[in-house]
Amino acid sequence: MIRVMVVGLGTMGSVHAASYAGMEDAELTAVVDIREKRANELAKKYGAKAFYSFDEAAAVVGSEIDVISVCLPTDLHPEYVKKAADLNVSIICEKPLARSLESAQDMISYCQQKEVNLYVGHVVRFFPEYQRAKQVLDGGAIGKVGVVRTTRGGSFPVATEDWYANTDRSGGLVLDLMVHDFDFLRWCFGEVERVYARNMAGISGVNAQRKDYALVTIRFTNGVIAHLEGTWPMKVLEHHLKLLEGTALFIMIAKRIKRLWRKKVVLMENLGLPFLKVR
Repeated sequence: MIRVMVVGLGTMGSVHAASYAGMEDAELTAVVDIREKRANELAKKYGAKAFYSFDEAAAVVGSEIDVISVCLPTDLHPEYVKKAADLNVSIICEKPLARSLESAQDMISYCQQKEVNLYVGHVVRFFPEYQRAKQVLDGGAIGKVGVVRTTRGGSFPVATEDWYANTDRSGGLVLDLMVHDFDFLRWCFGEVERVYARNMAGISGVNAQRKDYALVTIRFTNGVIAHLEGTWPMKVLEHHLKLLEGTALFIMIAKRIKRLWRKKVVLMENLGLPFLKVR
């Protein structure tokens, strides 16, 4: 049985807690949040112990824990990943790993020194529609890809202290949301040669309007060019993926409306021939 502690019980922390509680080979041992009411509610719901600070939890149950999920605001990841590493446990950290490349590299080095596992919550690689896209790509069904287009958007996220609106804390739309597409495309196409990016809300300060739009162009070392679009004023979560080649097209569309996923994967070979639909 793997014993888990979840630190931070906001949107994603609540998802982590519920997921662990539903696993047969895992036990949600402890939950941590500075909001005592929130910690008590989820502890009661899932039969875990509630704590209101990491240090308190570490002192009481630290020796019992195998895995810690760090689900705090992005700017707090470095501090608490290191605290978790000091307990000699495996760590799952929500994405993005850190606010800056330097902080991320420092976290990785620290965990390597402590000889603990550090995992980042890049989840789309495990979504069936994205796995299907990767299978189609690797199988050569659409030939050699030259251009990729992705679109990802949703409503502006709501959180304690409105930390998503503070770009200095969250990294904003590009780092917090579009990082999903960066991760998936690097899985598919490897290392990156150059990047061009522009957004409307800026890269620092407070996003008082609580909306943003961004375009990113990536050239991979293998020659593939990717055009990525991100937006944060949409009413529903929506993401598209297109892989383009001279005679073939792969389109993946997914929307979440009122907590229900509607997925469609369409493979069209040689444009005009019968195509496969996977729903």
